Amino acid sequence: MASLSPYFTHTATGSAALSSTLDPDKNWVLVNIRFHLDAIGGTENFTVTEDATEGVAFDTVLLTQDMCDEADLFQHYEHPGVPFKRGDAVTFAFANGGGATFGLKVIYREEV
Repeated sequence: MASLSPYFTHTATGSAALSSTLDPDKNWVLVNIRFHLDAIGGTENFTVTEDATEGVAFDTVLLTQDMCDEADLFQHYEHPGVPFKRGDAVTFAFANGGGATFGLKVIYREEV
């Protein structure tokens, strides 16, 4: 693996549906995901999905969490993290039918 940059963050916030994509346009590594709701999330799932550059046959759900009894999610990946190639993107989705205010912070590194 090539050397890695310092840490970068991808963030999103709001009180409507969450649909956010991380696509650094470089080889990169996913380090951790932090998702917070100001109220328990109802019956909806928070979902993280890889949109693979190889095509739909390689798209993978990386994480699904029912937020029914949760207000916080923290997912950390062991060093060095989950590697992705240039062109791979990761999408974050939450329907948010209850209108909770959310904050998403994703920590990642890029190959240099």
